[in-house]
Amino acid sequence: VEDLRVLIECPSLVSLDLSNNQTEFSDELIPLLQQLPNLKCLYLKGNPAVRSISNYRKILIASIPTLTYLDDRPVFENERRTSEAWIKGGKEAEVAERQKIHDEVQKKDKDYLDWVRDREEKAHRRSCLLYTSPSPRDRQKSRMPSSA
Repeated sequence: VEDLRVLIECPSLVSLDLSNNQTEFSDELIPLLQQLPNLKCLYLKGNPAVRSISNYRKILIASIPTLTYLDDRPVFENERRTSEAWIKGGKEAEVAERQKIHDEVQKKDKDYLDWVRDREEKAHRRSCLLYTSPSPRDRQKSRMPSSA
């Protein structure tokens, strides 16, 4: 990690590939990476530390909020949310956050379907008003000569 301290002098660094270096990382790695304000892509796979850090992906995602790509996969918003919940409250908090995400998706889908049904009903009502035939009384009025 000592050799990586020079990276702090590169605040505009967006992508960092340290994969397959056979590097052992210390506890100082994450705090060092957190000092890179624009870091979006990080590649660490192939290093012994990756295998030795339990919950490696969750820890890095929760610790570096700017990451959008870690090793071989993108970091999606839901993964970030569950990783952050796990860091704060363990497995129970992660499960609760997953349920919250599920409920949000269900509500969004329901709201959309309700909106579509409402639009269909309004369109149907408009079409009924446009295409209703005139009543017999209205037809008779239209045949009456106008008084001029």
